Amino acid sequence: MILGWMVYSILFGGLCVLAAHALENAARVISKPTRWIWFAAMGATLGISMMAMYKAVVGATGLIPRRHGPSWLDGPASMYISYYNRLLRWDPILSPLLWVSSGVVAAMFAIAIWRLVQRRRAWQSASLDGHSVLVSDVEGPAIVGFIKSVIVVPKWALAESERVRSLIMAHELEHQRAGDHLLSALVLVATVAQPWNPAVWWIARRLRVALEVDCDSRVLRRGSDPRTYGLLLLEAGSRAAGCRLPIPALSRPLSSLEERLQIITAERRSGRLRAARLALVAGILIATAAFMPEPGALHCMLEGLGFQVQVSASY
Repeated sequence: MILGWMVYSILFGGLCVLAAHALENAARVISKPTRWIWFAAMGATLGISMMAMYKAVVGATGLIPRRHGPSWLDGPASMYISYYNRLLRWDPILSPLLWVSSGVVAAMFAIAIWRLVQRRRAWQSASLDGHSVLVSDVEGPAIVGFIKSVIVVPKWALAESERVRSLIMAHELEHQRAGDHLLSALVLVATVAQPWNPAVWWIARRLRVALEVDCDSRVLRRGSDPRTYGLLLLEAGSRAAGCRLPIPALSRPLSSLEERLQIITAERRSGRLRAARLALVAGILIATAAFMPEPGALHCMLEGLGFQVQVSASY
């Protein structure tokens, strides 16, 4: 049943989101990177969802006792299977709609990438502090390109002081070295795979924020001044407010700027006990997700264990 699978995927993704938020907060307490947490949440959300489409996901269904004679589960099992069978009639409608939604989102991304390629032709090659870059009118600072990435900086960056330019290049080079542009490409694939799943979009957004936060942390660990770096983020954010890259899934969320500044200016305190508590909460959420039954698996399990459907006359 496609409808049941969609609901299951959204609920499972929601639990992954909550678990990732708890783990992210725990990682920040002990000054650890967070992007892999959201990457794992995306992998789990899509992986388990796609597996549930073709194979029964064994969780709480394995705890259902085999039916021997009358059982108190007869009524609930009968009702569940009956409603499940009724909702199967929506499959012929939902199946093409899912493909259409993925096609529409893929087409939107393709158009945005084509527009970016067209605009890139007007960018000029230059050298900034010994590094090859592309200079645009307003776009950037950013990394463009998936296979062969390149740094693009706006013209206003060239007029900044050497200290500010070095911070701009340090930030973008950290992105490039870490392969963040490749993770951004995977974000596009994920959103195309399940554009109807709000959990996927939320994880994609938080992953982009985590890429920036982790990059900020690496730049500051190399000895950059937090105050100067924070002021640079404010200036870049204000200048980029009306000229973001034309691909929403790749753009840096401006709404995350306050969060990044708070993390940069936060006092570092030892909080291993708090991190352990958050990790425990995340573990409980992950266990809940693991035991959440997928509708199709529960349906097959109930029938396999001998629970019969009581078909009413109106069905």
